[in-house]
Amino acid sequence: MSQKNNDTTLISYDIVVKKLNEIQIILDNDDKFVNSYHSKLYGSSDKAYKISELFGGHLKVIVPKIEPPYVNYLPLDINHINPIDDPPGVVIMILKTAAEKLNLTYEFIISEEEEWGTLVNDTWNGSFGKLIYGDYDIIAGGAILRYDRSLYTDMTFPFHYQSYGIMVRSQQNSRSYMWLIVTDPFSWQVWLYIASSIVLSTVIFKILTSILRNINDEEQYSLLQSLWIFFSIFLQQALTRQPKSWTCRILISMWWMSSITLLATFTGSLTALFAVNSVIYPFKNFDGMVQSIKASKYTLLMDINYPSKIEMIAESSLPSYKQLWHEMYVNNKVDFVDGFKSGIEYIKNNPNHVFVAPLEMLNIYDGLECNMLILSDEILSSYLSIPFKKGSKYSDYFSDQIREYMEHGFIDKWISDYKTQIYSENTKRCNTSNKQTSNDVSLGIDKAKGSLYVYLFGVCISIIVIIFEIITHYSILLLRKFK
Repeated sequence: MSQKNNDTTLISYDIVVKKLNEIQIILDNDDKFVNSYHSKLYGSSDKAYKISELFGGHLKVIVPKIEPPYVNYLPLDINHINPIDDPPGVVIMILKTAAEKLNLTYEFIISEEEEWGTLVNDTWNGSFGKLIYGDYDIIAGGAILRYDRSLYTDMTFPFHYQSYGIMVRSQQNSRSYMWLIVTDPFSWQVWLYIASSIVLSTVIFKILTSILRNINDEEQYSLLQSLWIFFSIFLQQALTRQPKSWTCRILISMWWMSSITLLATFTGSLTALFAVNSVIYPFKNFDGMVQSIKASKYTLLMDINYPSKIEMIAESSLPSYKQLWHEMYVNNKVDFVDGFKSGIEYIKNNPNHVFVAPLEMLNIYDGLECNMLILSDEILSSYLSIPFKKGSKYSDYFSDQIREYMEHGFIDKWISDYKTQIYSENTKRCNTSNKQTSNDVSLGIDKAKGSLYVYLFGVCISIIVIIFEIITHYSILLLRKFK
């Protein structure tokens, strides 16, 4: 499974089901494995090697797959690499610098299976199987630091802390702006609360004025007049007739203060709507993604070359991951692609999928594919290491070198070099942005027409009411005339 495969074809459904079943079997046998092999955790070679014994070695290296930014390509000669114009990747650079210091030579071999390998029935397969049982010395790649792997191989000091991110296709701007300026600052629940408060206050006010009629000679209002009083106060209009009792005045005053707060909030929300440059996401975080998948709004998309990440989802005890695994394993709401770039191409053409992949790669392509969105959540985090054959005399030396590279920022630099190279090769790839931001809803006649519609609605109501009043008035006069 090569990274060069950039088509948008999904992995066969039968292969997907087989892969998920393998993960479930591994999950079921996990406790048995830990108990059986726990004693091997502390088994290691006590032999120490001098630095002079490491010089001039020849190491056989197996490469599971091309995996940027760790293995960008397979070098023909590691001593003739141009790391500036053509960065080879973090792992290859680690091997290159060690070769320069120790005069090492490498024999690189691409794995035919192009899989890292897992422990099945006490036997390793894939690249780990070849390292453990074959005559290979190193696996060139960023291997996830796992307990079972550390028992059978020498894993170096972690050179990178990798997190996965969530990428979705930006929603197309299909929203209606007819009532945006009126309704968007408040949710429908707030408008319902306002309407309910006006109606409730109307009823209470009518009851109070009726009770106080014979006590304070209180002004009397009909239900319609009472309703209009509280609606007018909400719009900050003055009253032509003030109530006489303190009870009614307090009720009106408190509603007036509440209305001021509501209108201030409305104004602030309206200002933020056009002033704050925010991106509109289909969901906000990982939990939102899981709920969207449960509701069948989205389908999970992953790279089939990373079964360890699928295992992390299956083995997690967190409720959200349990729900996600249920949707993947039971409801089959997951699709797989062969390679990261295939996932990018697929999600571009299928907006109902959400792509979960290494965050550093998503960040690179987020700057190229401007119709994509990356959520802020980081998930499925793990340490990456370089596996050596168990008892290798080189693993400790490479671990020391990795610590030094991390302290001096070389690991981050090598990742940044790959990002720079990708950007330099794709300067014209992203020429428009389909991300829906507040700039897309900047105030224009198409967005402000909601307020115009409110005014026209009021004019129409006024015309209807005045016609009704004229008809009623002349009808009464005619009735009196013919009596």
